[in-house]
Amino acid sequence: MGLKILSETPPWEWPEEAGKMLHEILANDQADASERILAAELAGDYTVINDELVDDLLSILQGENESEALRGNAAIALGPALDHADNRNSWQV
Repeated sequence: MGLKILSETPPWEWPEEAGKMLHEILANDQADASERILAAELAGDYTVINDELVDDLLSILQGENESEALRGNAAIALGPALDHADNRNSWQV
């Protein structure tokens, strides 16, 4: 399944290897810029987000040579995961 098809498919129907595909695109700074921007957007979905993708997104945020659009999508993608992690920690006694 290609990235375009993945973006048009509900996340709960994504194949198991979707996270790996997103990682490969995000980690490759030579990949097409529009593909990396879309991959960053998709990487934040709860069906695929994992430590590896979080590392990819954080690396993009810190990358001074990354485009503003890519860095913006990386920041937005991390938002729900960070919020969820913060809420889980605040519930612990």
